[in-house]
Amino acid sequence: MNIPNNILIPEVGRLIQQGHTVTFLVKGFSMRPFVEHCRDKVVLGRCLKVSVNDVILAKIEGGQYVLHRVIEKDNNRLTLQGDGNLTNTEHCFTSDIVGKAVGFIRKGRKAADLTNGAKWKIYSFIWLHLKFMHRYILAFYSHIWFRFIERNNYSDES
Repeated sequence: MNIPNNILIPEVGRLIQQGHTVTFLVKGFSMRPFVEHCRDKVVLGRCLKVSVNDVILAKIEGGQYVLHRVIEKDNNRLTLQGDGNLTNTEHCFTSDIVGKAVGFIRKGRKAADLTNGAKWKIYSFIWLHLKFMHRYILAFYSHIWFRFIERNNYSDES
């Protein structure tokens, strides 16, 4: 079922505020190479504290919702950027946060890679420290790795 974000996300926020976690399919390419459009799922929970490097779902200036990483925090104003975005950033306030990623279910697996787990922390650390290489890594991933390896693996499972 495809539900528009302006209907789905307020309901997601309501469930999270009641203490539930919510899992849904990710749409969009801005969190590549770790989270893939229409393949991976995000598990969102309540955001009691937000820190730089957290991945959050938030309403940004202009009214859109994004699932992006916090790259800067200045009191209650946040700067966000998708891992797959080279230069584009967005801004929101802590009050605009709908939920915080607590895990990602990737590549058709059953269990989530938790954001407080070693695997996700290592991926994030490496990615954040290779900023000067993002352009090349993303080009390789989009034009070679995903096209010839990931797509074939994923289509075999369908």
